[in-house]
Amino acid sequence: MIEHEPKYYSGQGKLHIAPVKGGVIQYKDLRWVGNVPELSIDTEIEVGFHKESWSGMRAKDAPLKKEKSVKFKAKLEEFTQENIALAFHAAATEIQAGTVSEEIAPADLTSGNTWLLAHRNVNTVVITDSATAPVTLEAGKHYQIDELFGRVELLDIKTLKPPFKAAYKHEAATRLNAMTENFEGWYLRFEGLNTVADNRPVLVEIFKSDISPTKTLELINDELGSFDLEGEALLHNGKLTNIELL
Repeated sequence: MIEHEPKYYSGQGKLHIAPVKGGVIQYKDLRWVGNVPELSIDTEIEVGFHKESWSGMRAKDAPLKKEKSVKFKAKLEEFTQENIALAFHAAATEIQAGTVSEEIAPADLTSGNTWLLAHRNVNTVVITDSATAPVTLEAGKHYQIDELFGRVELLDIKTLKPPFKAAYKHEAATRLNAMTENFEGWYLRFEGLNTVADNRPVLVEIFKSDISPTKTLELINDELGSFDLEGEALLHNGKLTNIELL
């Protein structure tokens, strides 16, 4: 009897990513994107066929391989600044902690209206009106504030003179402006383990890729959130992808 040892695969591992700039993979900037419960690659060859013109059958007699492609899809679960920027082609703006001495509200605000401050995560807020002798508004009487989101809800302000002015401190923040970045490309590196073969290492590399913006981000859910990254390999120094069994 011929002995046969099955070679099955069940994978886990880490997905790393690095930018490609000026045609060069920036290995020094390689980073792990965190937990990725699903990762796959798909290959495709677009084939046309030549037809002969002498037999009377117009039969296909030669394949014409027009295009080879490698596509990938990954489900990311970690909502880091870098992952969100990658997913939404976003540029990051760093806002330093600071103090606002006089932020002026729209002049047409009335009782029941909302005033959104220019910053979030604010504290020591003082709001005054524009009377000759300015009146300091009382929290709970004239307004209430969500300091984390910088949202002021005006209550009873009928006896006060607009426009209102706010002075406050705010913490540092990072703002991601979606769909503003044009990336040259990304290097993907999967360092995997075959868990049914004594954790035998598997290495998959895509040397340069174009990653599409994430199509869907569910903002309200009952389970852990995730978002998908999809893209396609681009030819880089004559290569699309490598697979190594170590």
